[in-house]
Amino acid sequence: MSARLEYKTVSLDFKIGLMQKTYPDFDAALNQAATEGWRLVQVLEPAKGMGETSKFILILERKP
Repeated sequence: MSARLEYKTVSLDFKIGLMQKTYPDFDAALNQAATEGWRLVQVLEPAKGMGETSKFILILERKP
């Protein structure tokens, strides 16, 4: 029996500069994935120490 869906993750790091944090370009990442047939399922924001985050993880799915 073959898989009905396949999944992949994409890690989008923040750009961290002096006293500021810039969000990654979600539009570009999602539009690129969409051209390959991927669909966004969920966004995770893993926390490091003290609840600080440094990236988002996109979970994508598509039919094989």
